[in-house]
Amino acid sequence: MNANVAESAHRTFRRLWKKAPLWRFTGLSAALLALLFLLFAPANRTPAPAASSNTQASYTPQPKPSLPAPSPSVAATPTPQAPVQPPAEVKAPPLPPTPKLVSPNVQTASLSLATPSAIPTKEGLDNAITGHRFNGSLRVDGFDVPLPPGDWLLLANLRFKTPTAKGEMLYLGQVKNRRLMGAIRVTTARSLSDPGAGFPALKGCMDHSEGNNYVAAEAVSPSGHQSCWIMVPMFLSPLESWADRTKKLDQLDRAAAGDLAAKGVSFPQDMMTLRLTRAETWGLLEVRYMFNPETDHITSSTVATAADTDWQPGTITRFPEKLVYVEKLKHWGTEFWPRFKTAFDAGRGAAAAN
Repeated sequence: MNANVAESAHRTFRRLWKKAPLWRFTGLSAALLALLFLLFAPANRTPAPAASSNTQASYTPQPKPSLPAPSPSVAATPTPQAPVQPPAEVKAPPLPPTPKLVSPNVQTASLSLATPSAIPTKEGLDNAITGHRFNGSLRVDGFDVPLPPGDWLLLANLRFKTPTAKGEMLYLGQVKNRRLMGAIRVTTARSLSDPGAGFPALKGCMDHSEGNNYVAAEAVSPSGHQSCWIMVPMFLSPLESWADRTKKLDQLDRAAAGDLAAKGVSFPQDMMTLRLTRAETWGLLEVRYMFNPETDHITSSTVATAADTDWQPGTITRFPEKLVYVEKLKHWGTEFWPRFKTAFDAGRGAAAAN
């Protein structure tokens, strides 16, 4: 049974040997290469080490590189050393004394116009925005204009010229605790020729048609001798629109209202105005003295137009305290009028001297 099996395997190998030329060629080539290796093997071949019977892998960590070891001679025969003595304490030389820093005397610029003062003025404003104060009288275009008691601040001014005259306009204010308590509007004019052409008739000096509370007219001759003073209510609410160019406002009033707004000064709705005027052919002086009734603790009803104020002649009779206030101003105007006329007459001499 075993012989038959071996014979069958041999016959099978022979049959495959004959039928598979590629397989046959590969087998012959491998046998030939093995024979050549055996015949021409290198002479110095080192036999490979026998495989260890221990199949467990092992790893020996490599030592970290270190500094080179000391010389063997030195290590083998160490030189005896004397006992080490601690070094003597070395004292550092004393440091030089620290120089004292003396701060230089620095001069700081004083910006008085930009630095608020610690103490506000009696007007409630800082000196940087208060400006110069005027009292007693003020020279305007050659006229020494008399002023009511107290200090007055310049709010606005301008010059003008017409075909027959030229002049100056001024707006003053009396302020207390950032509130306008009084105002003065000055208008001067001088004729450009001699004799001059004179000035138009003074409005409001002939009757009460314009809502005057009082009229004291001495003379009204158009383009000639004119002398008159009147009392009339002043409605100030339109000045609140000073920045609105669409609102019709007098140029000087607009400038004064803008200055008050810049200073943070408020003003009342109503003031009573005494308008004093003198005119001749050579010149004109008109001053409007405006008084705030709040100085006498008198208030006004809030209204939308000047015609509705409590101070109109047809309405004031309902307010006894306002009637008393008007009488007080009438008395003041009567006493102040002579001073005003004297200032006007003296202004003519000043113009002649110039």
